[in-house]
Amino acid sequence: MHEQGRFPFDELITHFPFERINAAMAAAEAGEVIKPVLRMP
Repeated sequence: MHEQGRFPFDELITHFPFERINAAMAAAEAGEVIKPVLRMP
C-alpha cells in the first residue's frame, strides 16, 4: 500500500529531539501525535 501511495506512514510520525522526551510523551498521551520518534544528537 505504501508503494502505491495509499498508506503515507511517514505522515504518521512526528520527530522530537531527545531533549524533548517529556513533550513527546505528553503529545502521545494527549493524542496529538500518533507515533513520536526521538532523535539522538
